[in-house]
Amino acid sequence: MLAAHSATRTMPPCPSAMDDNQMHDYQTRYPQETRKMAGLTERLLNEGMQRGEQGILQRQLIRRFGPLDQEARQRLQQATPQELECWADNILDAKTLDEVFICH
Repeated sequence: MLAAHSATRTMPPCPSAMDDNQMHDYQTRYPQETRKMAGLTERLLNEGMQRGEQGILQRQLIRRFGPLDQEARQRLQQATPQELECWADNILDAKTLDEVFICH
């Protein structure tokens, strides 16, 4: 096994390769690592969902309004989840690209 930060402690096994009993044992033996992995998993899932929303909205904007300028692409990349949700609603009624980016 690979050595962890100290020479006396080894790295825990990979949770994705475990059955239910092994996972329970892992969670019991490594509660701190389990909490860290749960937090990391949630963060990565949220980031992935946000990137997916950005990609879909970008495709819709291009289809509706044509190629996006650098400013619009940058706004999409830096958008919060709340902004993306607002813009996804706005695209249905907006007459211009600028109207999409107006949230009340």
